[in-house]
Amino acid sequence: MGVCCGTSRTLYILVMYAFWGLLFSLSLIVSPLFGRAEPGVVTMTATIKGTWDFDVDTGQNTAYMADLFWEQVTETERHIVPRNGAKFTNLGVVDFDSVVNFSSYSLSKDMIDGSVDHNAIPNGTVLVVKTDIGNYAKMRIDNYGYNLNVTIVVHQNPATAAPPLTTHFFGILLWTHIFLTFLLTEKRPRASEEKSVHLLDGERFIMDVSPTPNFKRYVTFKVLLHGLPLLAMFNVMIATFVYLGTGGAPISEVGTMPLIQTYAVLYLIIAVALICTTFVLANLMYGKYHYWVTDRRVIWKHGILGYSITSVPLEKISDVAVSRTFLETICGVGGLIVKEMMGEVGYGWYGVGGRFFPTMIAVPNPEEIQKQILEIISENGKENKPAI
Repeated sequence: MGVCCGTSRTLYILVMYAFWGLLFSLSLIVSPLFGRAEPGVVTMTATIKGTWDFDVDTGQNTAYMADLFWEQVTETERHIVPRNGAKFTNLGVVDFDSVVNFSSYSLSKDMIDGSVDHNAIPNGTVLVVKTDIGNYAKMRIDNYGYNLNVTIVVHQNPATAAPPLTTHFFGILLWTHIFLTFLLTEKRPRASEEKSVHLLDGERFIMDVSPTPNFKRYVTFKVLLHGLPLLAMFNVMIATFVYLGTGGAPISEVGTMPLIQTYAVLYLIIAVALICTTFVLANLMYGKYHYWVTDRRVIWKHGILGYSITSVPLEKISDVAVSRTFLETICGVGGLIVKEMMGEVGYGWYGVGGRFFPTMIAVPNPEEIQKQILEIISENGKENKPAI
């Protein structure tokens, strides 16, 4: 069993780090979804709509990753309000082309007055911006009004790492991976739970079997294998409602990128929450699952918050099969499926019928336990066989 566990642990580590390599490669491809700019200088013209958030890096009115809010307090009172840590300085009406050394200017998060009566941003005004993801830009007011027509030159920083959203998410995933790797592969033995079962008159225990700690890893991966694809489908509807509910710009005006950003951000947040919730449930299940074999029956305890105890008499068992699926092999577990003469026994979430998992999940050395159970059944059959 030591060799098997070592092999499964190695496979698990290889698969997980292959997953991390794929995820990192994917992040390089989709990094623009999170506002990360490619190296270079980009010049563009844009319209900042009144009462809208605006992203200087992309030149779009958007509900996410915005650098400023063009606030309209009244018909005449207006302000440029920095967002998400972006900083500004107002250079006044100066030659746009002469503004080159952005880092030499003193920037702040103070709002800039753009009110009609005392407008600090008339036509020709140049603003220097440090965006929410660390790029420097200069922005010229070409046409002042309820909407601002602007020209923007963004100096995209090739040394800038992924923006805070991406960085924090990958940090959460990394620590989640480390957390699961250590806790889901722990080898802490569990104490006997024979007192949880009341024996029949004359009945005696033969085997007391606890699931291995890899039970938690298997259950977690099994749920996520089904849950994450379902989340990907349902998140389309969730992202659409959130985007519209937060005042997202019409797709016909800004394209699909803001909606894709909303989808990506929500999926990452909900996926992390799902992973954490699943891990908690797997730990609760691990504390509830236990198996016994007596000289009369096979017994198992199962549940999540509460628990049920189920048994099958030995004389009604038609076969005991070993389960070694690909996922079980990767997770370093094996199961036993106890088959009744009337059908296969299995239990899912909250006692719902149907074999979601093997009847006995993550048992240590399932082949040996299978052999012992079959021998017990055979001996029981000989003892109960009537004399000729």
